[in-house]
Amino acid sequence: MTALARTTARTTTGRALAALLSAAVLTGVAGCSASSSGDDGAGDPGVTDQSGTVTAAPPGKYQTLPEPCGSVSRTTLTSILPKASGYAGTPALTYDTDRRVGCKWDGTANGAARALVIDIERVVSYNPAVSDDDKAHQDFAQQATAAHVPAGEPVPNVVLGTPQPGTSSPSAAHTAGGASKRRISGLGDEAFLNDSVKRNPGGSGIDVTFVFRTANVLVTVDLSQPASGAADADLQLGADQVAQELAKSINQ
Repeated sequence: MTALARTTARTTTGRALAALLSAAVLTGVAGCSASSSGDDGAGDPGVTDQSGTVTAAPPGKYQTLPEPCGSVSRTTLTSILPKASGYAGTPALTYDTDRRVGCKWDGTANGAARALVIDIERVVSYNPAVSDDDKAHQDFAQQATAAHVPAGEPVPNVVLGTPQPGTSSPSAAHTAGGASKRRISGLGDEAFLNDSVKRNPGGSGIDVTFVFRTANVLVTVDLSQPASGAADADLQLGADQVAQELAKSINQ
């Protein structure tokens, strides 16, 4: 092979290698671009800009909880449990009173045992992209679903068995064959009532439960009594009064 031929061959080979390297670089760049556009923060809701900075959601409105057994007035407790041995209440066993507290009172009314139980939880989100309030809303929705509370717009909390405005006839009273479950307004940011007859081996009983959310705090009020001698409207009125007092106590 002549010197000219060898030079031409080397030039051709060099050009081929350069073309291959250029194509490889372009392919790599395209691959990176496709990967970047495909991710675009998807699956990582905490990424708020192209720099990858994670912005934490704001903390909840409440960072502490009220003392539970002192959050219900003596007047209310006396009306709900007229024959209690005491009104100090028994606090629930918890390990962090800034996260969860509760209290229970026992007594008698209408010749039957009656129990009032309250539970107050400060919800904390461990997802930086989800606020404490939003997490509390999610937990409230889960409780409503678990209790089979129908979806829909909240309605004013008209106690069953009490006269409707402008009339002298009571609303439909609770029956042993059904249950009253509804979302209600006028209590916290969102609330529902679960009024049901529970049948136990020892007999049936009426159980009235109010659950409401105020910002990042979830509250449950449960007032129960054996069905014998129980007045459903009376239980609803009592539980509602306790819930309203707790809502005010949290906001103080």
